Amino acid sequence: EKYGLSGHHVYSVFRAYNSPEHGKVVEVFNPWNSDHYHGRIPNPDKTDGLFTMTLDEYFDGFFCTFFAEVIPGYLSSAKRIQHGQESKWSHHNFQVKSTPSG
Repeated sequence: EKYGLSGHHVYSVFRAYNSPEHGKVVEVFNPWNSDHYHGRIPNPDKTDGLFTMTLDEYFDGFFCTFFAEVIPGYLSSAKRIQHGQESKWSHHNFQVKSTPSG
């Protein structure tokens, strides 16, 4: 795949900013905690899932982008699920209940 991106896979965009050295860039995270990005910007750590790519590479390498909104005052939570060193597929069901605000 282009720039070492995994096809049919979801990535997170942590931020986009103007880099003095590389211009417009996008900081991307692979939730598999590994990456094979090979583009214009050096990526010395291939084991953390985090890499920065140019905005042009981002538009060229990704098919679509979805946006989410974090709303102040809402509860946001995360849980790390450790499976050891080997990669495993898993399915998790979550139920979210709304409560009347008072």
